[in-house]
Amino acid sequence: MNTVAIIIIFCAVVSFFELRSLRRSGLKRERRVFTLLMLAAAGFSIAQALQAPIPSPLQIIFGLFGPIADWADALQMALEPKPYSIR
Repeated sequence: MNTVAIIIIFCAVVSFFELRSLRRSGLKRERRVFTLLMLAAAGFSIAQALQAPIPSPLQIIFGLFGPIADWADALQMALEPKPYSIR
């Protein structure tokens, strides 16, 4: 639990200084993006510190593009010229 507290404190300190400079610059969109990414990073860091199972992004990519690859393979096999047999 000490690790989780350290992660939260570190993220809070970094966010405080970064958001203060972004607020002074008037960069609203950048503040939102920074906050979103900092929350995601803190969440993943805490999950890793607690040894929670984190899925690999590669599994998600295979799940999304696997059917497309299968379709492309089937299309290639269908369009591939058939060899002629000489008798």
